[in-house]
Amino acid sequence: MTGRPPAGGRIGTAAAAALIVATSLFPIYMMAVESLKTAREDVLGNPLLVTHPTLQWYLGLFAPVLWLRGGCGADAAACRWPASHVSSSNGSKSR
Repeated sequence: MTGRPPAGGRIGTAAAAALIVATSLFPIYMMAVESLKTAREDVLGNPLLVTHPTLQWYLGLFAPVLWLRGGCGADAAACRWPASHVSSSNGSKSR
């Protein structure tokens, strides 16, 4: 007898490997598809296909974020922590 496995064993191993690869890559595919859809297509379109791809969701990543540019701006009152959340020395909230 040779050291070669039977044909059925090779097919079963290949099928198991294909199943593992497919289930591993499917979530990555779904995230990519969802990120390229418009809001309308996300609700009304096919969940597995993109008919009108857009980079709209990615544009927000490069928009300026005001809170990263140095604090509260002109409204200094918005920077203060609310008094109801400040703890006293004994651990109870002051009001």
